[in-house]
Amino acid sequence: MAPKLQAALVEAKRLSGLARVSLIGLHLGATLAMRGALDAAGVDSLVLWAPYAKGRTFVARGSRLPGIERRRKPEFSARRRSRRSRAAGFLFTAATMDEISGLDLTAAAVSPAPATLVVGRDGNGSELPLVKHLQSLARGSRTAWRPATPT
Repeated sequence: MAPKLQAALVEAKRLSGLARVSLIGLHLGATLAMRGALDAAGVDSLVLWAPYAKGRTFVARGSRLPGIERRRKPEFSARRRSRRSRAAGFLFTAATMDEISGLDLTAAAVSPAPATLVVGRDGNGSELPLVKHLQSLARGSRTAWRPATPT
């Protein structure tokens, strides 16, 4: 992911004429944004809205959600289906699910960006271990947390 993200960051700065870049993600997108910021240089700030600290949590929760069914084409054979998994309504290859399962943001050894905002979900505080880990990595960076407001 790093070379492509790095190229995208350089291009975003070139096109906008701005020197700073922020990444914003929701759920798995937040997880991938932080992983990308760790892999690529040049991310100035992150907004992580209800991130999955561990990819295996996404896989476990997502596989229990009802999928978005679509018509199967005849060429979509049983053999091809067996190599794919559905999570949170999306169809992933087994290799992608394995890669997502291996993500662990709490294993980061450095802060992903100079400024990170983590926004909670459902008011249950499931993002707190990640927030505490990011705060422990601070060394000149800031991490803020905004809990979700229960409805």
